[in-house]
Amino acid sequence: MRAPVVGYEQMKEEHLSPLRYGDVSARVVDMQRILLEKGYYDGPVNGIYDTVTQQAVTRFQQANQLLADGTAGNETLRLIFAEPTPMLTVTPMTEETAVPEENGDAR
Repeated sequence: MRAPVVGYEQMKEEHLSPLRYGDVSARVVDMQRILLEKGYYDGPVNGIYDTVTQQAVTRFQQANQLLADGTAGNETLRLIFAEPTPMLTVTPMTEETAVPEENGDAR
């Protein structure tokens, strides 16, 4: 069983410094896991902010209209660690929930 990922709100309680190339930490592990889950990262989850991690952060920043510098600053971290947007639930229409046409003249 994998360890839970620390959320951004939890991280704010700690000193939230940017993550950058060369850093080695548990925070990098958490960021790598999330970037992997979101499809931006395809390297090892090892806590080393290497070239592959930097490229993943840059892709994430580009996709989110952020300054794409490869450094995970506050705004980048906030978006990476943000909770996912809830999925819209669509209920299929049945005869009981269908709205009858007011005018039988369909065009």
